[in-house]
Amino acid sequence: MFDPNKLSACDEETIRNAYMIKKNSVSPSIILFGTRYYNEPVAAKIFTLFERNVITSVRQYLSTRNRNYLDFYIRAMHGLIYECQVYQVINRLMDYNVSPNFVRLYTVERCDYNFIASLLKRPVEAMLNTLELAKVIGVNILKKLPVLVIVTRRPKISNDFMTFLSRKDIVYEDIMDVIFQIIYTLKALIVNGVSHQDLHLSNILVEELDQRTDLFYTIDDKTSFQVRTRFIARLFDWDTAYVKSLGKNKFLSPEDCQTYGHCNVSNRKFDLFLFLCRLSMMCSNDLGYRKLSSSVKQGMCDNFLMDVFKAASTSSEQLYDNIKKYWYNNKSDQGFYCFLRNHLPDAVMKDHLWILKSPYFDRLRISTSEIKIKDKKGNMYSLRNIMKN
Repeated sequence: MFDPNKLSACDEETIRNAYMIKKNSVSPSIILFGTRYYNEPVAAKIFTLFERNVITSVRQYLSTRNRNYLDFYIRAMHGLIYECQVYQVINRLMDYNVSPNFVRLYTVERCDYNFIASLLKRPVEAMLNTLELAKVIGVNILKKLPVLVIVTRRPKISNDFMTFLSRKDIVYEDIMDVIFQIIYTLKALIVNGVSHQDLHLSNILVEELDQRTDLFYTIDDKTSFQVRTRFIARLFDWDTAYVKSLGKNKFLSPEDCQTYGHCNVSNRKFDLFLFLCRLSMMCSNDLGYRKLSSSVKQGMCDNFLMDVFKAASTSSEQLYDNIKKYWYNNKSDQGFYCFLRNHLPDAVMKDHLWILKSPYFDRLRISTSEIKIKDKKGNMYSLRNIMKN
């Protein structure tokens, strides 16, 4: 189990050549991009760790607004520690070749702000003044507290999924290859009791490889797939996740559950439905998203998504239009992902395995006898692997 109190201190290998990418003063965390070891690109999330005596000493002197912010920050700190535990589960799924479609956690370290400031080549006071937290409790207190640094792999060449969908050099088959990887991985998460719960398209990176690579996925004893692709989807950002084996995520509140769907319970279809709803938004020109190519609109929007959203009592066209209408009328409501989340019965939407085994992915199908004789280069993944370990 992850314990932030038993971490080693940062050293020069934690992250090098760093620069700050996230400067939003309201955000609880700082995001750095840099390199590590053999100049491999990494991303680092930095978060202040509070001890009970610090909270007790400052809270009574704060205004109501600042006290509320500090309470939120403490809750977010618990969420970050939980996220570290989730990453350990994710690394295990990668180590056991269940799925390659994640961002790997490299290390979690305890540092101080002087170390971070030295990376950024700026005084610690100047850096802390960009944070709302410094205004709440004071720079002198904040710079004495330890910080937690989570270092993850960052692909050399990648786009978020929204940008990837609108690239002019991407064809329908490329997009469906990536969609297959994501739906397979969401099924792998469900099998292992993991719910992401915040799967918007910016939380999915699409890594571009130097050349086409074969990825082999096994669903069950009779169903396997070969994805020959230049692109690998990478899911990340687990602070609002829930993992059955870890218990409750203390960052999540009952209000988060009712408003955003971030709940401390397993939901077998929420991540899948959220992902498909987000895809459907990309198909709506009136929302101001970049226009998709005609082949993508016809294949992904008019065929694939329509078929997935079919319902016995509601035509796929009506259901699809309802999703678009909600988002058109609630464009400023960034948190409430899809109003149908509370109203859509399970029978309306197909499940992961139905989608994976649907005709849309027939071109990827490969027999189990064929996959056994393929050259094994470490690119073979199976939902069953985790059950063997």
